[in-house]
Amino acid sequence: MRIQTLHEQGYGAKAILTAYPQNCWKLSTVKNTCMHVDHQAQQLNKAGSGRLKSAHSDTNITHVEELICSQEGQSSQHFSTHEIAAKLDTSD
Repeated sequence: MRIQTLHEQGYGAKAILTAYPQNCWKLSTVKNTCMHVDHQAQQLNKAGSGRLKSAHSDTNITHVEELICSQEGQSSQHFSTHEIAAKLDTSD
C-alpha cells in the first residue's frame, strides 16, 4: 500500500527505495508494483470498468472502516476482503 501511494504521488522506484531503506525492498519488487499500479489506473479509466457505484456508498465505506478499526491490536485476528464483502453482502 505504501509503494502504491508513493508511486501515485510521483515517486519512482529508486526514490521509493531511498525513502524507505529500512524495509529492505528489492528494486525489482518496487518496479513491478509500480507497473501494476499504472496498469490498474489504465484499466479503471476504461468505460464500464471498476466496481459498481453501489459498492462505494457512504454506508458501505463506514461499515468497512468500523470492521477494520475493530480489529486493531489483534494481530492474528483480521477479516479478509472476502469476509468483509460477505458481512456487508456486497461483491468483492
